Amino acid sequence: MYKENLIKHLKEADEYIKQNNLQKPFEIYQGILAEVPGQPDSYYGLYRIFMLNGDKQKAKHYFKEGLLKLSISVEFDKLHKSIFDKWIVEYEKVFNESLFIPISEKENTTCKVIIQKLIKQKKIKDILEKIKSCEVDEKLLILWYNIAKDIGKENEAIQVAFTILAKVDDKELWFDILKLFTKNALYYDAIKIALKIINKDEKYHEAYYYIAVLGSMIEYNYDGIIHYLNKALEIKPDYNEAIGLLISTYIKINYMQEAEAVFNKYVKDKKQCAYFIDYLFDLGFCKCSDLESFKDDVFELNEIFKTSELYKLSILTTKYDLAKESAKHLEKISVLETQPAKIKDKKLRKKMQEFENVVAFHTIGRGGSFFFHSLIDGHKEVASYPGVYMKGYFEPGVFGVMKSVDKKEHIAKFMDIYDAMFDGKSAKRVPGDPMGGNINVGVTSGLSTLGENRDIVFKVDKKRFAELMYGYLKDYKSVTQKEFFKIIHFVLEEMRGDDLDKKKIIFYHIHNPGTTSHFRYTNLFSNARDLIMIRNWLQSLESWMHTHVPEIEQKPETNESNYLIRLNTFRVTYEKMLGKMDTRIFHLRVLFFTSKDMAAVKLEDVKNTPEATMRAVAKWMGIEYDESLLKAEFMGEKFHSNKSKLNPTISEFDKKAIKRKVGVLFSHSDAVLLNTVLRPWNETFEYEEGEFKYVSIEEALAMNENIMDWERKLIDFFEISEEDALKSIKYRKQKLALALNTQEQVYEELKKVKLIKPEGGKIE
Repeated sequence: MYKENLIKHLKEADEYIKQNNLQKPFEIYQGILAEVPGQPDSYYGLYRIFMLNGDKQKAKHYFKEGLLKLSISVEFDKLHKSIFDKWIVEYEKVFNESLFIPISEKENTTCKVIIQKLIKQKKIKDILEKIKSCEVDEKLLILWYNIAKDIGKENEAIQVAFTILAKVDDKELWFDILKLFTKNALYYDAIKIALKIINKDEKYHEAYYYIAVLGSMIEYNYDGIIHYLNKALEIKPDYNEAIGLLISTYIKINYMQEAEAVFNKYVKDKKQCAYFIDYLFDLGFCKCSDLESFKDDVFELNEIFKTSELYKLSILTTKYDLAKESAKHLEKISVLETQPAKIKDKKLRKKMQEFENVVAFHTIGRGGSFFFHSLIDGHKEVASYPGVYMKGYFEPGVFGVMKSVDKKEHIAKFMDIYDAMFDGKSAKRVPGDPMGGNINVGVTSGLSTLGENRDIVFKVDKKRFAELMYGYLKDYKSVTQKEFFKIIHFVLEEMRGDDLDKKKIIFYHIHNPGTTSHFRYTNLFSNARDLIMIRNWLQSLESWMHTHVPEIEQKPETNESNYLIRLNTFRVTYEKMLGKMDTRIFHLRVLFFTSKDMAAVKLEDVKNTPEATMRAVAKWMGIEYDESLLKAEFMGEKFHSNKSKLNPTISEFDKKAIKRKVGVLFSHSDAVLLNTVLRPWNETFEYEEGEFKYVSIEEALAMNENIMDWERKLIDFFEISEEDALKSIKYRKQKLALALNTQEQVYEELKKVKLIKPEGGKIE
């Protein structure tokens, strides 16, 4: 339930309440609060539900919470004030009392002497138990808070923190609590603490910065975020974190001129160019155009992310020697695997070696990747975990969080972090955020609607999985990330009942990995290969961008007072849509450059000539052709392709999507411009230009200077000024111009990709 869909979900819940169906809205509100604890409308909705159920006590509790959270939004964003005033009146009318949130007190007993003894004896847990019955004074509260936080009892520390905020006058301690609350997604409460700190010390620059950080997590009031960042920088002009967030905020709304102005104002030398390298591509490089001049500063930082950015920028600017140099440094600092264990079991050792053969599977967005994965899943020679859950598995830090000397604890941590891998309806996020912010990865992937009647949810028995994992790991002194990855697949195949001896290859649905994640995968596996599912470039891009086209119920009421809301909603929508274009045109180039061995298979071929195409795929993968490759199934259950706005009922080998004509979003002139930009991809992968005939680079550059018709639709829908819209549109002009001017290099980069063609002609 991600932020851009919040209004839609709230309206959906409201409709259910009107129909007197209270269970569904209860689930919706709880889901929103699981993602953003403190979201006021959800508390208000729960109040309404419990009032209808006749539970006035619970209704009062949720209404109080909603008012408390909304009061924080009012301080951050004055647009909420009218709602807050309305709710106050309603609360007092319904419950016949003024709003008052009491502060709880602890039992007044003395036990400080005992606590002092326990401190000397270092009996930390005993201190926590004893302190709960003590008189509440400042020193004991602080001691209690610090101990609870230090030993990982953060929920207890949070409870104590609320009392500290009321009783202890210490802005540094408040700031520590602010960080704890932020870490635990208590965003609204954290904002209130930041405002409390500023009220005490208006020069406390970190508090302004945190308000902006928190605001970006719960609000789309970019002007408010920008205001607080500027306040922080007025106090501390060399505050790099605030500079970076201010630049990224302007980039997010595609206000490139303002972002460049911030960059030019605050970035003073090459070391700062290195520090802010992740913004250079979006900014057109500004004063840091010479990557060679500060490459050593990037390497000196020794950060995986910064080095991967230099690597990516080198490719996108066709500085291939620098890309290779960056790759060497990235390999040096990112692949930190210890030596694999010496495995005594000969059978297991042999299987570990065979599973060096990995095919990582990628998508271009709306390319039919889940459908294709369902064809591969279940093949007798292929080990595959359904879904895209492990996209971020090879990101730096992911394995370290779960690793433990205690093997059972290691397995338990993995299953907790990857809870969604075991239940297709789990709303828990997984590392790498595979579906772009949607927390229900399994639901979005179609793994909660398997079977003929779409009523089977993909599930894996955690207890059995843990037992089998432990059976493999118990004799390991230390297991590497790579070995653990392989064993996950061993275990799932055992649980399927498949013959592990017949498995020859891992099919790893990496989906749309970050640069570092894909780089680490290719360097960890000696036989790493990549397969990408493609579809008509223009058609699939339109479909992908169309997923963010606003629906009529998302349109804010048009009046002068809510212009800022409409403008912010336009910015968010435009950023999401333009991001799809950016990914398609630029970031896929990094994927192709990094891959050691990459092939592409066309969705059109899979749909039109399934047997001939899957025979060719099997040959490339090094597996036998089998009829299972024509069955869209996961774990033996029928898979129904995940729905889209344009194709809500598509399933299996249905051809509606590939036959759809371009035009639901793009006008003819839009399509001609974008088709010309995509020409290297079209020609490399043998797609005809169709009715949208290519124009020359010069003509395309001239067309690029105009507002595109799909952009005009958004401007008209949200009723914003062309002047405000053009601030965002400047970024699109800049990037399409770069794409058009580097087409020759793109042709060269795409030459290394093999196109898998159907074997033996047309076989239906």
